[in-house]
Amino acid sequence: MSPEPPAHPPLEPPEPPVPPYPPRPAFVSGIVQPSLAALRSGWGRAAVVAAGVLALVYLLNLPLAWLQAEATPRLLPFAEGAVANPIASPGIAKAALLSLMLWHGISLRAEVALPTDAQVPFGFSIEVSVVITLMLGLAAAGYLLYRGGRWATEGEGPGWQAGVRGLQIALLYAVLVLILSFLGGVDVPLPEAPGGDGPESVSVGVSKLGAFGMPFLIAALAASAGALSGRLWPRGRTARLVLGGLSGGWRAAWMAVALATMGFLVVAALNPDETRAYLELVPGGGLARALLVLSTVLILPNIGTGIAAAAMGGSINLAAGTESCAIVSYLQFPGGVVELGPGFSTSNLACGLPIDLGPAPFQYLLFLFVPLAATIAGGWLAAQRAGATEAEDGAVAGATIAIPYALGLGAFALIARFGASTSFFVAVSEGWVGPGLVSTLLIAIVWGALGGAIGGALGARNASGPGINPGPPTNI
Repeated sequence: MSPEPPAHPPLEPPEPPVPPYPPRPAFVSGIVQPSLAALRSGWGRAAVVAAGVLALVYLLNLPLAWLQAEATPRLLPFAEGAVANPIASPGIAKAALLSLMLWHGISLRAEVALPTDAQVPFGFSIEVSVVITLMLGLAAAGYLLYRGGRWATEGEGPGWQAGVRGLQIALLYAVLVLILSFLGGVDVPLPEAPGGDGPESVSVGVSKLGAFGMPFLIAALAASAGALSGRLWPRGRTARLVLGGLSGGWRAAWMAVALATMGFLVVAALNPDETRAYLELVPGGGLARALLVLSTVLILPNIGTGIAAAAMGGSINLAAGTESCAIVSYLQFPGGVVELGPGFSTSNLACGLPIDLGPAPFQYLLFLFVPLAATIAGGWLAAQRAGATEAEDGAVAGATIAIPYALGLGAFALIARFGASTSFFVAVSEGWVGPGLVSTLLIAIVWGALGGAIGGALGARNASGPGINPGPPTNI
């Protein structure tokens, strides 16, 4: 007897629904969408930070502009009509604005338009571009942007999305500086030339591309670092090593500049006669010397960067066009001015200058402790951030500072340069003085790897637990 068929056939499982669109890639769902969501908010705080930092930086430049206005007539014989006062023409407000541009490494351009009736066809102009970054001012602006980035992310949870706040601040900050650059152009009058056919004024302006690009880069790095500080919790070993290397490399770079600057001040204090002679270079009394001292203080990190490069075995170079010559290193060190007596030959000139260059004095070998101390401190921090507990793991973590240290010090070397260029019709000439970039990068990698490994091995002793553990949140 056959079994009776079931009253109802068994139900088949339903087919899964077909999504209307293919699934988004992990890059879109994990990075792009959170970034866009973060960009929709936070613009109010970003605007407050950007405007507040820029206003504070401008206020800091006003006393400097006032001192320039008071001291400059005492330095140069404006009363004799040789040159017009470049500070009195734009006024203190615009002078402070131009000084603010120098805090951000923005080039200034001076253009002299030649009249059409002069002996120049079509009335061409001569343009001079000067780049001088006052690195102490740059450090002050960067620190304010760093603190502003931290304030803009208060109350937000951990994660890399906080770095979006830094980009918001950077964009608004760069736009504001770009707007101010249009207000910084001035015309400095020139005395009337004999015959009345000379140029009447010099037009001083700001590079518009640099007025946006440099502030954006500075604010993006500083504000994003502040926004991400303490918010990154790396889980994997590779991520901990990378973030530890970034932190340690950054510490080593700025410590090298700071220690070299301190060493320069010690040398100046131990040589009071040379220091006094430097202060007596300018006439005009106390205000003129105060301007000289303040200007020197603002470029002390520039000097320290060059010394840090030379202390590693690199050099400070003088370049004109395609030619470059080392003027400060352990093998090339200024020893005095060469007397141009009878029988003097131009072949005796060093780098085209009447300066006697020889090996550095023995005591200057003490500057070797500058990169050594900086890289050991950076390697120590990298091992701590990576959570290394064994000397071998600490050495590996410390060696990861090599590339970040070299890139950081290379960026400082590029910013520390004093550069100028002139252009007339199609002829362009340029020159600069500052650390050699290629040598600084290559030598810094070696110092970072060796000194970082030593510091990492020493820093691993203070951790706890086996191997490399997660450790605390990483501050960039």
